[in-house]
Amino acid sequence: MRVLVVDDDRPVRELLEIISVRAGMIVEKASDGREALEKLRAGGFDLLMLDLMMPRASGYDVLQQLELEPSRPAIVVVTAAGDAQLTALNTGVVNYVIRKPFNVSMVTDVLNSLTAVSA
Repeated sequence: MRVLVVDDDRPVRELLEIISVRAGMIVEKASDGREALEKLRAGGFDLLMLDLMMPRASGYDVLQQLELEPSRPAIVVVTAAGDAQLTALNTGVVNYVIRKPFNVSMVTDVLNSLTAVSA
């Protein structure tokens, strides 16, 4: 499974990469929404782990673009956003929401569940 980890916070991005690699995934990273959209256009991702609040293009911008795509990766939003901001998420596009701060086992469980579905 190929995953794109998108977060403007480098330590969070690196931690999500470590967790994903340990779950057997191939990982690429992006530091903002614009970089993520460029990588997504190249294709080949099975999973997108996406922060919402980022510079240049937010996670909301990325999600808006992906809503128009008939074939898109599974999407896990990883965010510190409050409940009010999360109500705007399209539940038909977003598979899971993980709240920051998160623990490793929570992320691992979500990745394992997505891997089981795609197997």
